[in-house]
Amino acid sequence: MPARLPNFLGLDACQVWDTELAFQHLRLNGHADTKRTTERRLHSLAILPANLTPDRLADHQSTPPTQRVLQWELDTARSKRKLVLFAQLFPLPSGQECLHANDARGGRYWVPLASSATQQSIADALQNL
Repeated sequence: MPARLPNFLGLDACQVWDTELAFQHLRLNGHADTKRTTERRLHSLAILPANLTPDRLADHQSTPPTQRVLQWELDTARSKRKLVLFAQLFPLPSGQECLHANDARGGRYWVPLASSATQQSIADALQNL
């Protein structure tokens, strides 16, 4: 008997998602009545990784950024009132590659990728965000 893939209630569709869109989707399909229920559902499905913060940033070799440069970049963006997104590749529990992003205010975004994570698919997902 083949292994059953997890049911993500459609939240693994290849599009840009945020918690508001997830709430609307789950509400329309009878899976959530409130945003809080939606957040609990997202956590129970293990769709979202831990939020990234400036002190948790690292590249693919686990090397942290130069703190002075990072702080300058963050301060510059904030002074221009630009939203800073922290992005990471983190697979869904099904193994499907997914680009996740969060902002400093707690906003969560994700884009499941249709194919393997190539530079082009990641660039396209970032553009869509």
